Amino acid sequence: MSEDVGFKDLNLSPDPKKNGSGENDDEKNKVFPIVYIGDDIAYFQKLQEQYSSLSSQLVEFQSLSGSDESRIQTLIVKIKKINPRLVIIDFTKNTTAMLHITRIWMRQNNHTDIGFIGLCDYNQGSSIIIKAIMTTMSCIHIKSSEYEAICYDINILAFPQTVADHGFATAKLNDPAIAYIPCKASLINDKFLKIESNKLLATKQQLRVSNFWSNNDIIKSDLFMCVHQANENLYYNYNYIQTLQMAHVDPVMQTEDMTPEKFDELKKKRTEDLTISRFSIDTWIEKHINHSKPKFLKALVIDKELNFFNNKPVTDSFEFVFRCQPYLKKVAAEIARIKPQLIIFNLEEIDQETLAASANIAFTFNNGITLQKVIDYLSKSEDGFKPIVIVFNTRDKDTATLQTTFNYKSILAVKEPMDVDLVLKMCQMLKAKVAPNLPQPGPKDIFIDKDSDVSYCEVQEEITIKSCSENDITFDCDADYEMGTVIRVNLPVTMYATIVPTPEFTKEPAKYYAIIHGVGEIERQKLRQYINDVFFRQLQEKKSLEKEEIEKTKKAFLDKQKEAQRLAEEEAKAEALAVAAEKAKAQDIAEKAAEITSQLGDDKAESEDNSND
Repeated sequence: MSEDVGFKDLNLSPDPKKNGSGENDDEKNKVFPIVYIGDDIAYFQKLQEQYSSLSSQLVEFQSLSGSDESRIQTLIVKIKKINPRLVIIDFTKNTTAMLHITRIWMRQNNHTDIGFIGLCDYNQGSSIIIKAIMTTMSCIHIKSSEYEAICYDINILAFPQTVADHGFATAKLNDPAIAYIPCKASLINDKFLKIESNKLLATKQQLRVSNFWSNNDIIKSDLFMCVHQANENLYYNYNYIQTLQMAHVDPVMQTEDMTPEKFDELKKKRTEDLTISRFSIDTWIEKHINHSKPKFLKALVIDKELNFFNNKPVTDSFEFVFRCQPYLKKVAAEIARIKPQLIIFNLEEIDQETLAASANIAFTFNNGITLQKVIDYLSKSEDGFKPIVIVFNTRDKDTATLQTTFNYKSILAVKEPMDVDLVLKMCQMLKAKVAPNLPQPGPKDIFIDKDSDVSYCEVQEEITIKSCSENDITFDCDADYEMGTVIRVNLPVTMYATIVPTPEFTKEPAKYYAIIHGVGEIERQKLRQYINDVFFRQLQEKKSLEKEEIEKTKKAFLDKQKEAQRLAEEEAKAEALAVAAEKAKAQDIAEKAAEITSQLGDDKAESEDNSND
């Protein structure tokens, strides 16, 4: 690192004299678990050593192997039992399985306090980075011999109130840039692109969306218009589902200096490009339509025991899309988000004493009160949304009793505790009953596989970068984003940044603070060089300003000297002229005196001559 630009020794540890976290001594001295999922033991051991040397935070690293792909989901249950402060998941082996459990975990409604950091190798390329980011995990790091960045991110994600200044040089900027906010393409046809994103849009809002089809010149423009937005019936871990209409080709704008002939020429060219774009997307759809295999059957499983994850095949292998939650925090919102045809509810008995003593966490109980809230929401639905509800562990209550009690016909009782095999059999039996209510795809609709690189899109946003180090950036923008939002920027290399709460040590005022990730050693070196260049550029600008001031002062001094010299010369010239005038005047007087004297002499001589006569 270059000392001449102000780099300091890296220190991730909080000031031992200051407890700015608001934690009491017991909390401060608590040892927090951090879980590593993977099989790169050498890297894991080195990470532990480096973290211990860089941070004084008390943590206990634990390792879970991800080698058993067939039972990979069991790790979800293990993570839940450990309840770590942070999870580090390694994508270098068993990548598909690791991505699967990451997606599952990020959908869990009780994961919000547990950060996920991904790891990958350089030789995996950018595809794994993109796929990891689309799971909506916190960040992903490329393995290298440098550990400062990942150790800093562990602290800022797991212990944000105690994180200290990373010590890297921070360049002050005020540079406009384009930020790219990752989102997921789920469907495309010849007119529309359907995406899921965390970017709130307005109806008829125009926006730029980087996507596979415009990037490959299949459609001629990345300009779209939002025609519909909802927060219901989603498939992925985003806030909104949005239907975007293609522009196909950018509109032609007439400028003041444009001749009518040139304007007509551009309009003609746009019409031609529009025809080409529509033909190209039709051709692409025709070629790939047979690869479209949508899953419309969706089931929501509400189960505290997470039976679907405990030594069971991966949920992706089933005909139904299973979304499993331990409980419902917000009943109406979480059911509407998925819009399932089946709801599987694993009933639990909670005695009144426990319920009264745990009023603040009553939403975590899957008891009759919660089931009543579920049925109340379904009964009030006005759009024909009436999923079948299968309730397990009802004991002495049969289906007729539940139908009468809850006044809901589409409810089935299973007296035994939940059994996954039985759930799968019942789903298969009920498939024909729910099939008529399934959506019907259009003739040109292609549903995009979640694992395909084609599904990756980015909504463009104008921002102003206020500062940048090799670890973080700060920026301003008009849009409002939630904590955890990931953006991509090119400054000067392609890198990703995740918005997190601004640490206390940050000096540059800005709307958002974000940690940098998704870069390897080569990109980080280029980033350091860029920061150096900014410092040298600012230093050069300062020197140029100083030189300009010196030149101005020098010029003013020389101009003053010249003016003084000019005045002196004019004064000397005036004085010389005065002297010359005096001399001329004296000469004239002398000449006149001489002339008078001469005349007097002549007159005297003449007088004497006359006297003699």
